[in-house]
Amino acid sequence: EMLYELFNKLKLAPITKEVATGLYVSVMTDTNSFRYARTTPTAHRIAGDLIEFGVNPEEVYQAIYSSKELSHLQLLGQLLQNTQVTQEGKIAWLEVGLDLRKKHKATADDTQSFLNLLLLLKDSEIVCLFREEDDHRIRVSMRSKGRYKISQVAMELGGGGHEFAAGLALKAPMNQTVEAVIERLKKLMK
Repeated sequence: EMLYELFNKLKLAPITKEVATGLYVSVMTDTNSFRYARTTPTAHRIAGDLIEFGVNPEEVYQAIYSSKELSHLQLLGQLLQNTQVTQEGKIAWLEVGLDLRKKHKATADDTQSFLNLLLLLKDSEIVCLFREEDDHRIRVSMRSKGRYKISQVAMELGGGGHEFAAGLALKAPMNQTVEAVIERLKKLMK
């Protein structure tokens, strides 16, 4: 939204179709295709303006979300079978070990989109993705549907982010990292 305002109001550069497409991608991905609770009316207005500059929403969506390799979907299937929940399904998470990522030739970015799929669970309020990085740190990405402000949990563990989208990284084994984060999220829900 801020970049659009700079381009549009300050006239830093003309908004070409290419610039508009880049801005549209940013707005679309920042709002999870306009599904986050924090998505503002301004984001929708900006998206509409960008479409008027020539953005094709279907092409953008296809380029971002419909360009996965078979190995990506196989990894997703394996992870979804191992989805874990607690608090009567209110907290859901996936664990992506480095060996599994390497087996499926998946980059860290490849797995990030999996987090949003957990938001589809009807009972979930908070979802997490625990991903082992190449340096063996565990990177944790968290999302909240809007009822719980998860940024405070991230900050307690040295991370940060927004109220409903936050993350952190710990140099600890996967099981210890999962336990530390999930226990704090359980306390947050009380």
